[in-house]
Amino acid sequence: MRLTPISDTRTYQSSDLISSFVDIGSTGYGGTLGFQALATGLTQLIGGVFGAIFFHNAILSNIGFQTIGFIGLVAMLRALEPKERALFLPLLMLPSVTVWTSIASKEALLTFMLGIICAHIINIYKNKDKIRWYHWFSLLLLYAFKPHFLISVMYVLLITYTAKYFRQKATVAIVALISSLMMLYFFRDEYSELANWTNTVLAAMGGESGRPALLVEEYDVFYKAPYGMFISFFGPTLGEVDKVLQVFTFIESSAIIAVFLGLIIRGLWFLPIYSVIVSFGVIFWIIFLNYPLGATNAGTAIRYRSGYILLIFLAFIFLGSRSHYVDWTQGLKQRLSPLRQALFRMGLLKIP
Repeated sequence: MRLTPISDTRTYQSSDLISSFVDIGSTGYGGTLGFQALATGLTQLIGGVFGAIFFHNAILSNIGFQTIGFIGLVAMLRALEPKERALFLPLLMLPSVTVWTSIASKEALLTFMLGIICAHIINIYKNKDKIRWYHWFSLLLLYAFKPHFLISVMYVLLITYTAKYFRQKATVAIVALISSLMMLYFFRDEYSELANWTNTVLAAMGGESGRPALLVEEYDVFYKAPYGMFISFFGPTLGEVDKVLQVFTFIESSAIIAVFLGLIIRGLWFLPIYSVIVSFGVIFWIIFLNYPLGATNAGTAIRYRSGYILLIFLAFIFLGSRSHYVDWTQGLKQRLSPLRQALFRMGLLKIP
């Protein structure tokens, strides 16, 4: 907290429990970007609970939020095999990944939600998935906090649950990706206007790490997407580094990109088309819909990134693995064999 001032965190640390209950009762749809008022009210309520328990001690309140995020991280890691954790764990220990999820912040709560959801996606590909009540709870919370995150999440969930019943799984993935991009094309005017407005407002707020507005002209959100998505995820570029904290952030982002490039170079040529399309779709939708927020400020870009980075790790490391795809398809043959035999006997399937 002494490295960078965050007004939201201080608000959550000092929230009053009774006032938070009253505020939630009066909240509704919070504007164009989603249920922002409701999400803020829920975060203040959690801060009020910890404040009542810990007598508004800021450090203990931070630990309370950190514990919530930690539950999501543990759920995700437990879904992985011990050897698979070897690459995940070091990335999850990086400073900018953990710092924003270790204080009173929405990012700590997002880590909980996405950790639960990512664990379920991992279990799907290990053929041991069971839908529990807390999966629906996490999805509902994610809709309240970051509804645009759901596009990436639902993209991978719908493709996975649909493709399991088809032999040509790559075809299902291609159709889904094209369909989602067509929806973006149909709403291009509305999204372009929203992205430009968001980028302009946040750029006007300035800040020590502020950047000029990137999205000015109509459809800039599409034309400038490659550059905007990169700087939104990467954070401060080499030319913007002028503080010690930004130096460490630059080194850390460079290390993450280096790991991703290494994974691509090592495994891309052996990946099934299905895995490539699913991984690409998850990464594209989560970064593309977030980059108008992160591209305006090099510092806040890292904070925004910590809220969704679990999906990026999932796409690059887990979904982008040939062995996981092979194990999934082989397991599906055993799981679906009784169903196929039943459909064959009913005359609904030609080949058992």
